[in-house]
Amino acid sequence: MKFDEGIQGDLFALPAFEPLAPLLISGEKPPIFVIGCGRHKKKKPTPAKDLYTSDRFKRSKSIASNVGSSFFVLSAKHGLLQPDQLVEPYDVDICTLDAEIKSQWARKVLEALSDLSNGAKIILLAENNYAHPLLLLASDLKYEIEIVCPFFDLNPEHIPIWLEQAERISARIKDLKRLYSCIDAAREGGLTFKFSELSNRKLPKRGVYIFLDPREYNFLKTGPRIVRIGTHAVSSESKSTLRTRLRSHFGQIDGGGNHRGSIFRLHVGRALLESQKLGFQNTTWGDGQHASAEIREKETKLEQEVSGYLSNLEVFIIPIDDEPSKDSLRAHVETQLIALCTESFEAIDGAAIDWLGKFSPMLPIVKSGLWNLRDVSKKYKPNNLGSVDHIISMQERDI
Repeated sequence: MKFDEGIQGDLFALPAFEPLAPLLISGEKPPIFVIGCGRHKKKKPTPAKDLYTSDRFKRSKSIASNVGSSFFVLSAKHGLLQPDQLVEPYDVDICTLDAEIKSQWARKVLEALSDLSNGAKIILLAENNYAHPLLLLASDLKYEIEIVCPFFDLNPEHIPIWLEQAERISARIKDLKRLYSCIDAAREGGLTFKFSELSNRKLPKRGVYIFLDPREYNFLKTGPRIVRIGTHAVSSESKSTLRTRLRSHFGQIDGGGNHRGSIFRLHVGRALLESQKLGFQNTTWGDGQHASAEIREKETKLEQEVSGYLSNLEVFIIPIDDEPSKDSLRAHVETQLIALCTESFEAIDGAAIDWLGKFSPMLPIVKSGLWNLRDVSKKYKPNNLGSVDHIISMQERDI
């Protein structure tokens, strides 16, 4: 755990933990969650997954469910329980067990985990009186399983805060998976396209566009990663169409373009200059809203390099034909999807170390992995207007 340094008054701020997304999604196999039981239980025989009633237990289940992982219950009396295993209410505290019985309990649990893991990481969401005997014995007997216990170094009062933050990130993981699933289905149906094919594509009048970079893998390793999200006509009475906005990003057929009319081109060009891959500098790039023919001529090579980068991107369109307004549904979808990818700069889709955006002089681009500045790091609201759930429900209504 780490604490943010800041101005006076931060003594009362919530603690900031180490990045949680890598913990919840790292590795080729989904992690297996082991959730510690609790003192508060239902009063009748109940499946283990529903027997314990504490907020800690409920949040832990939610996290496992959101990331698509299986989970087991760690019981002081029964050891490792299957979620659907029927359990009579009981009252056993592991702290009351003598050393020999506790050692036998730990060995039994570790043997069960060893049989179950098959190379998957074990995330142990249990307090220290449960975790310590397991970690100690695993170390002594050199069990070939990876057990991570996030609570081990936390003060007890910080565990609920950790769980709240982890549950938020797990909800984002769930929705980002769903968004990529929609994009994968669209790709299989021929509904995404390479940006270089823009002129040949039929487009809706209005919508939200998502750019994906085929040189970058998404966190699922199933396809390209989202690198920019945008829309158009969000000011009242704007006449901009989806095609005109995308054409401003794409540039000209001959490979030229106008970065003063496209913030996307501006950011890409700045990153190319900072990368020093081109072997030249351009001191006029981004200066002013207009430029003379002489200045534009000097910028031609860089405009062409920007077009070269952009032309290889994949485009996915969410058609939404609503009226121009800052409160339009398109504006909500754009904000929500950017927040989904970038909330609090806790990236789920980590950019590769050599991603071009890493060279950007704009820190939000570097930290977020998106060629976006507006709405980056905002809070994602899974049940609100413009969320992935809302987008999918709209698509289902249109089928």
